[in-house]
Amino acid sequence: MRDAKRWLVWRSVPNTDPGKKPRKVPFYVNGAARHGMTDTPEDVANLASFDAACAALATGRYTGLGFALGPDGTGNYWQGVDLDDLLGRPELNILADDGLPGYTECSPSGNGIHAIGYGRPFPALGSNQSGIEAYSAGRFFTVTASGAGINEPACLADFVERVLRPRHSVMPAPVSAQISEFVDQRTIAELRSALASMRADDRQLWVDNGQRLKKMGEPGRALWLEWSQMSEKFDPVDAARVWDSFTGDRTGYQAIFKEAAEKHHWLNPMSGAAATPSQAPAPVQDVLAALDAASVPFSLEELAASATPHPHAFMSADGRRGLFPEGEVSILAAPGREGKTSGVVAICKHYALGLPLADMSPAEVRSVLIFSAEDDRQQYSRKVEAQRLYLEPADAERLRMNILVPELHSGALAAFREIVKSDGKRLARGDVVEPLIAHINALKARECPLGLVIFETASTISEAEEDNPGLRFLIVTLKHIAKATGVAVVLTHHTNQESGDALANLELHEKAIRGGTALVNNARQTHLVVNLGSSANPFPDGDSRTLLRHLVAPGETERVTAMVCLSSSKSADPAPLFMRWSDTEHHGPRLLAIQPPREVVGKSWLSVRKMLSGAREAAKADKKAEQGQANVRLVVDAACALASAGEQPTAAKISAKCGRSPTWAKPYLAMAVELGDLVRSTEEVPRTRGFTDVYRPPSDALKPWEKVDSTNDSTVSNSAPWSAK
Repeated sequence: MRDAKRWLVWRSVPNTDPGKKPRKVPFYVNGAARHGMTDTPEDVANLASFDAACAALATGRYTGLGFALGPDGTGNYWQGVDLDDLLGRPELNILADDGLPGYTECSPSGNGIHAIGYGRPFPALGSNQSGIEAYSAGRFFTVTASGAGINEPACLADFVERVLRPRHSVMPAPVSAQISEFVDQRTIAELRSALASMRADDRQLWVDNGQRLKKMGEPGRALWLEWSQMSEKFDPVDAARVWDSFTGDRTGYQAIFKEAAEKHHWLNPMSGAAATPSQAPAPVQDVLAALDAASVPFSLEELAASATPHPHAFMSADGRRGLFPEGEVSILAAPGREGKTSGVVAICKHYALGLPLADMSPAEVRSVLIFSAEDDRQQYSRKVEAQRLYLEPADAERLRMNILVPELHSGALAAFREIVKSDGKRLARGDVVEPLIAHINALKARECPLGLVIFETASTISEAEEDNPGLRFLIVTLKHIAKATGVAVVLTHHTNQESGDALANLELHEKAIRGGTALVNNARQTHLVVNLGSSANPFPDGDSRTLLRHLVAPGETERVTAMVCLSSSKSADPAPLFMRWSDTEHHGPRLLAIQPPREVVGKSWLSVRKMLSGAREAAKADKKAEQGQANVRLVVDAACALASAGEQPTAAKISAKCGRSPTWAKPYLAMAVELGDLVRSTEEVPRTRGFTDVYRPPSDALKPWEKVDSTNDSTVSNSAPWSAK
């Protein structure tokens, strides 16, 4: 290990949730944060020797040493196993006591053990309730040398597959079958109100209320998780584990009403009772206390953590540009029938396989959930298979496993696909919202954690009107989902009819997105999908879409689609994405990412549009030059025709021959002379005073000692001056 150039350093950074453990952020020894794709040539080149990492740690700027897992270029991989919470998990403690293979040491917490090995790769064991994690790529392990074992690194693959994977995959034993209590929607609303009067960070009360809701089944679980998220200590993995431990014996949801009324002065808002004056100040005092506690200076830890870029689904290597911020909502808008869904699946492929888009890459391979009330599961299966057809078998299988599309058009979920409900007067969150949050959090614990959720489309997942109030309520609801889960949320939407008029000049604005300003103003990124045409169905030559297609995909004959970022508040604007269409025999079209020319890669839309302006001017100049060359050919042909007819081809006669004004041909004649296509001579022309320029083909040009007979336009030959007399 000491000899391997796989070392880096890490810094402990406070979690945005104070109730959770600090984050361990890796850094290269040159001071740059380790972001984006791992195990790329650029990433490996920045990993350091053990001595260099120790020197960087000695500067005092970092918390500890780290060792990067992954391939070393020889066909072997550096591997790692992490067993956590040994005190609370005796079965893991036994494994540790029996001796793990490879180099072993205590984790930084002192309550876990790490093992590092070297050998063949294996499918990762991600974080879940088992306390077991194992990786052979894409991660780094902290190195403490505390309690270090004496073993040299050995291949951990057999141990992971034979011993750890069965333990990692075991799900908690199901509770005994019980008939869930039926509770109507009014009672659920009253329970939600009663729970809001209590503080969720009182753990005993938190547990008690979970027990009281257990017999309600899934509605009770959703209520409890929704209320639990009011606490800064909320941990979705811990909450899932605790809920599974509840039995619901000797209690019920009625105890929540009693507790709320007797101990927390709750009044049922649906009972029609009004609060007494003596009760009114209590909430005000609570708010005042909360404001007093929250209005404090920034801590030094907060300021230090601010240097870490906000995480995105895709990020550039320098961390400056990101696509789809995590814990936030992004908008992806397109005109109807422009391949929006095919584009979404193409992006999901890159995310689910860890492939780069433009100059950005996923931080790690993760899963995608597509919640679509527009297209059914069968339609998505065709589009996913169109992407899988040309992949290597391992990648094709990984893509199949990492794109999840629930069927919302039939079956149990058909009545629960609206994120926003409306009774015609009031808007409310759909019944699916809280169960969906719990579902997303559970999917984050799978072997390939969920990190991106696509909602298709705004008009089909909401019963609200597409006006400012309706769209604002939809965005606020999606933000609630994003904040409660930490995943990147993308909402697809349509553009308005009027926006098509501005596409010829690529004047792209957020006002093209259908609905109201509330939609785009409350999103953290907005994107517009634009068709750039194809050779078979091109836009006119002067159209900016045609120029952009030639700029980013020179020589491409198939249709090209652009996805342009119009605004981004959590990072610098990501570079536009460009994709070409490719037909498959049985599954319809698929979109494939285009790698544009080097001068375009990583450029924002603003920069690309400036380049496009230059291309537009160059195209105008080319067109003008082409027209000039055509006019030169025209005047040469006219001069030759006049000369063949025995006439003197003057500029006026040539212009008339071309059907133009008397002086029109002069600049093109000058160009023809410069090119050698015509020869200019000065001659006496009948009915013209003095000498006039005449333009003839080189073979017909007069010698200087020859002249034209003004009576019949014929040439009179004289001897050359040097001829013998």
